[in-house]
Parts: sequence; structure tokens; C-alpha cells
Amino acid sequence: MASMISRSGLIALILSGLILLQGLYAYQTSMGNLNLREENEMLRVQVLSLNATLSSLQENYTLSEQEREALQLLLEDLNNSLARWREKYLQLSLNYTLLNETLGAEISNLTSSLNALQGRFNELYENYTLLNLKYLTLSENYTLLREELEEFNTTYVHLAEEYQGLSEQLERVVEEYEQYRSDYQALVEAVNLHSDHPREEESLFITPDDSSVTSLVMSITGGWEDPSDWGEFWTDVKSLYDWVTENISYRYDGYYPILPSSPNGTYYNYNEMWQFPNETLTLEMGDCEDMAILLATLIQSYAADVPVYCITIFNDNSGHMAVFISVPVQQDKICILDPAGRYYTNTGYYPYEITQRDIATEVENWLDYWAGHGMAGAYVGWVFSIDDWRDFEDTSAFEAWLYSIT
Repeated sequence: MASMISRSGLIALILSGLILLQGLYAYQTSMGNLNLREENEMLRVQVLSLNATLSSLQENYTLSEQEREALQLLLEDLNNSLARWREKYLQLSLNYTLLNETLGAEISNLTSSLNALQGRFNELYENYTLLNLKYLTLSENYTLLREELEEFNTTYVHLAEEYQGLSEQLERVVEEYEQYRSDYQALVEAVNLHSDHPREEESLFITPDDSSVTSLVMSITGGWEDPSDWGEFWTDVKSLYDWVTENISYRYDGYYPILPSSPNGTYYNYNEMWQFPNETLTLEMGDCEDMAILLATLIQSYAADVPVYCITIFNDNSGHMAVFISVPVQQDKICILDPAGRYYTNTGYYPYEITQRDIATEVENWLDYWAGHGMAGAYVGWVFSIDDWRDFEDTSAFEAWLYSIT
């Protein structure tokens, strides 16, 4: 009979088998990537080997009933373990199949997505390449524009400095021009005032406060001592009239320039020129309007509150100017004083004292007087005083206005 091994050695052998099975399970679990069929086959071979070893042990060794029962229980445990392992194997095989199918579908989807992404990537990369070329071109253009901008800024600074200088020069030129224009306009007003009539500024010629006028009035009349004495008034007015006729010689106007409104315009000469009273006094000569203006100024200086008017008449060929006075205390009356024409409203008999007559009557007398001196058909055109200016369509309009204010 073959030699026998100890019980402890047999148990150790069986335990070694169990440990081997546990190792195989652990190995199977840790090596989940191996083929499951191969793993199951290895496990089956191990179990068969253990069964053979057990059969051999049963044949060669005599065991007690207790030991046999223990071995039988151990064998059952091993078979049960094998069954469990087979069940786990089947479950794992099923899971593997499902996982393989799931992973296969996902891998297919991922492959399709990858291919689509690859195509999109290629498209984007191509666009990126084109955009990069454009960027490089724009970058070069930007650099050139930057250089041009810097050059422009430098030029701008120089131009701004030049502009500032030119602007200051222009301001000075404008100021000089405005002053020149103002001076020229003042010159135009001063020059043209002498010859450009009517212009509604004729009142400026009556200057009762001029020192040469006031001193002359005082030397002739001594002043109006009793303003309530109208007899004194008319006597002194006649003295002023006589002084003008006796001391101012008649002189026809020569040509006098009329300046254009703009310096580059064309001026022309006109054979009419008005003098201010002080100019007539200095020259001691003048024509009808110069004598009339001087006389009106003398009377206005003598009696500041009495309206004294210069009156102008016209016909188709010429014009003439004289003076008239209409005081409120003698209603609808008028006195005409015409130093150049040697005419004044008088009594009509010697010594031809100065007086006043009805407006219409005296105006017609005066017009008739000039009709006999070559001004047939003359009519009253306009009148002015120190603070008034009026024009009329005809003599009747003038008479109507005069009746309305006296």
C-alpha cells in the first residue's frame, strides 16, 4: 500500500486548493481585460485537478469517518464555490457582451462625431489660415497707416501753429478792416451829407448851438429880452434876415463828389453842395439853401421854442429853398423869409415891414414871385426843421398839413 501522508498535510493540501481558487478569483477580478472563456477554462481545469487529487487521496489514505465528513463538506463548499464562480462568469460574460455592444455603438457614434469634427476642424483651419493672411495684411496696413498718422499729426501741429499765426493776423486785418470800413462810412456820411438830398437827415444842418452862430445872434439882436413880446421877435427876425442878405454873397455851387457806399465803387460829381452854417459864415458866400439854412439856424438860436422850417420848391428845371415861420399866437398865418430871392412876407407898402399872412395866400404869393423869376409851375416838395422832416405830393398837401398844426 502506498505510503500515507499525515492528516495535517492533507488539510494543508486542501487549504492550498482553496487558496488557489481564491487567488484565481482575485486574478480574474484584477485582470478584467482577459478573455472570460479562457479564465473559466482555467478554473475548470483547476477544479478537475482538485477532484482528481481528492479521489486519489480517498483511494490511498484511510480516513476516519469524521475526517471524511470534513472533506466531504469541504468538497461541497468547493463545488458551491465553483457554481457561484460559473454564475458570476455567465453574468460577467453577459455584461461583457452588453458592454461590447454599447461601446461598439458609442465608438461608432464617436467615430462619426470625430470624423465630422475633423472635417469642421479642417474647414476652420482653412478659414484660420485665410484670416491669418488677412490679419497679416491688415497688420502691415495698420503699420503703414500708423506711420502716416504720425506724419499727419506732425504736419497738423505745424499747420495748427501756422493757422494760429494766420488767425491772429486775420483778426488784426479784420479789426483794421472794420475800423477802415467804419472810418470810410463816416467819411461817406460826412461827404455825401453835403450833396445827396433829400435823405431825411437835412435837420443835421440846423446847428443853433454852434458858437459862431450864438455869438453872431447876440451881436445882431442882443437876444430876445421879453419872450412874450412878439413885436420884438419879428423885429429881430427881420434884422437876422437883413444881416444874411447883406453879408452873404450868392454863389453857385461847383461840382462836389458823391462817394459810393463801398470803397471800390464809382463816385461821381454833382453840381449841388450844402454848407453848414459855420462854413457859410466862414466863406461869406453860398447859394439859396446855404443862406436859408444859415437864416433858419440863426432864428432857431434866437428863439429855441419857435418852430423854424426850411421849405423847398421844385419845377421841372430847378429847385429853390427858403425859410418859413408859423407861430401859434397867430393861427393859420405864415411868414416866408427868402434871403437868396430877396423876398420876405411884408405889409406890401413902404417901409415894407415884416408880417404874416394866411397860409394859402402867402404860399401862392411866394410861388407867383418865383414864377416871375423862371420857376413857373413850382410846388412845395419837402420841409425840415431841427427836429422834423416831411415830404409832400404837391403844394395843397403842404398847406393842409400846415393848417393842421397852426
